[in-house]
Amino acid sequence: MTLLEKEEITPDTLGLLMFVKLNSSPTAYVQDMIKQYLFDFIIPDTDYNLAEVFEAKGLIKYVKTGRKDPWYRIRLSEKGDKILKDLNKKPQHELAEMMLEFIQSEYRRIGAEALVRGGDKLLNRISEFLYFKEAYTEKMIKAVIRAYVSQFEYEKTYMNNMETLIFKPANVYTTKWTAEESPLCKFIDKSQDKIKYEYSRL
Repeated sequence: MTLLEKEEITPDTLGLLMFVKLNSSPTAYVQDMIKQYLFDFIIPDTDYNLAEVFEAKGLIKYVKTGRKDPWYRIRLSEKGDKILKDLNKKPQHELAEMMLEFIQSEYRRIGAEALVRGGDKLLNRISEFLYFKEAYTEKMIKAVIRAYVSQFEYEKTYMNNMETLIFKPANVYTTKWTAEESPLCKFIDKSQDKIKYEYSRL
């Protein structure tokens, strides 16, 4: 189920949420659209307008302004704002969960359980890595991970935990995944022979 399906938001109501987003510094056109479609239009077979429906769903709120008319005061709630922001995010890569599970299994295979990690944040980082390596197949992913893990089979001192393997930023202010700050990407660049060897064995 998609986010829009979960919140029962159709494309036309999504468009109206976008107009509400613009209402913090509206043009006359934005104000007219909000007034006409959220307040003046009554949903067929009901006594409700869309603003009342959006409010009941927790998608909007009202702020104090110099004008009392609700179409001047309407704003997106935190929930409504999050819906619009989430729609701009890439969907999770279809191989992300497979890669996460394979890394976990490989770490456990060599006895590095203390370095195993999980969770949505790591899954998102893996997804970003896979979008960067868009040509990677499942077999190639496994070859890369096995090549990395195998070099630490007998000595784990310098082995990255699963989070820092995918993304290890230089400072706390860096939050967006980049290949330059991914130890796994650096390993790939300098370990082609090891990766090819593991690929041939799969």
